[in-house]
Amino acid sequence: MRKVICVIMVVVLAVTLSSCANDRQQAGDGARITWLYYNAINGCSVFRDNNTGIQYLSVSNGGTCVLLNIDGTPFTGEKYGNG
Repeated sequence: MRKVICVIMVVVLAVTLSSCANDRQQAGDGARITWLYYNAINGCSVFRDNNTGIQYLSVSNGGTCVLLNIDGTPFTGEKYGNG
């Protein structure tokens, strides 16, 4: 049960943060990674691997993890591939 709650929280966080994308931080055409969100205050960032579409959460105090859907599959976001 604890794991399910954690996964739900991560997914909600990912959806919330992905809606706050900053155009100044978008990578150029052909880049491997696109930064979707960055917060300098808490050092939290969300980025997407453009080859796979998978999104990752990274924190400045040491950690990067794959964002997961509730069923445990990697989170790609609803808008990925739609332009």
